[in-house]
Formats: sequence, C-alpha cells, structure tokens
Amino acid sequence: MAEAIESHTFRALLYFLAGAASLWAGKSAMDSDSDSAPWLSRQTVFWIGLAAVLLALGLLKGFDVEQWAARQGRDVAYDQGWYEQRRGYQEMVIGVIAVLDALAFVFGFFTWARRWMFLVLPLVVLVGLVGFVSIRAISLHQIDAVLYRRHILDIQVSAIVEVMFTLMAALIAIISGIFLHLTRDHSTPRPTPKGAAFNVFR
Repeated sequence: MAEAIESHTFRALLYFLAGAASLWAGKSAMDSDSDSAPWLSRQTVFWIGLAAVLLALGLLKGFDVEQWAARQGRDVAYDQGWYEQRRGYQEMVIGVIAVLDALAFVFGFFTWARRWMFLVLPLVVLVGLVGFVSIRAISLHQIDAVLYRRHILDIQVSAIVEVMFTLMAALIAIISGIFLHLTRDHSTPRPTPKGAAFNVFR
C-alpha cells in the first residue's frame, strides 16, 4: 500500500479526480452566480481556476516534471560552480514563494471568499498545495530530509502531505457541488401546472 500511495501515477490520478470534482462544483455554481457580479469574482471562475491548477499539477506529477526540474537545477549549479553556495539561493526562492502564496491568498479572499465565506477552506487548500509543491521542488536539503527520509506507516511524509491536500480539495469540491446543486434546485421556482389557476378559483 505504501508503494501505491507514493507512486506518481496514484497521486496524478488523485489530482485528476480533484480537478474533475472542481469542474463539477463550477458547473453547479454557474446557475447560482449573480449576473450583476463582476466576471472575475463569480464562484464559477474560482472553481474552474481551482480545477485548472489541479489538472496542471496532475500532468506535472504524471510526467515527473518536478523531479526533472530539481535535477536540472542541481546540474546548472554544478556547471556554474555555485553548488556549494546553493542553500542561500534556495532559501531566498522559498521566501519569495511564501510571499507570493500569501499575496495569492489575500487576492483570493477579496475576490471570492469575502462574498462566499465557504470558499475560504478550498482557497487555503489551493494556496497550501501550490506552496507545498513549489517549495518541495526547490529541493532544500533540510526540507528534503523531512519529506523524503521520514515515514509514517512506511509512507513518505511528502506523499502523505500531498495526498491529504489533494483529497481535501476533492472532498471540499464534491460537498460544495452537492450544496450548490441542492440550493439551486430549491431556489428555482416551480412552473405552475396548466389549469392550476382555474382549479383554485373554481
């Protein structure tokens, strides 16, 4: 089981599942969005954006782009002679990622979550997942030591964190889609049966 969870194929499939669930949530939100709301701030845009990110991460995981990028970075550091000093650059890039992550959350909050507070949770999951994957790709030694060399129930910490984030994204999207679907059904006026007015006043 540990090997299955750690496999890139399994995690890529989870990304695709979460992306599909987000697309469904976006479809469910489409009819509940206000026509007067700015295009960018509609729920549908949030869910489709989340789906796009998850599907992109699934493709990157399936083709092992993250590990390839880390190897390329190490090769460049070796070739240009700054491999021994790479830690300072890695820490600087991680700091930039953290700032961008925080800015992304602020943008998402004021664009979507301020109007629909239940979007705070998927927004946190999205920002956390992208930040985690980005920082992991930097391959800082201290972080790699925790993510790849430590295990829980024989499963790498890196795989556990990634799977948990992805499953949370999928579960939140599914629950939100169901809620939006039910809300839409209850808010849609039922058509008046033919002859109903006559029967009432007869």
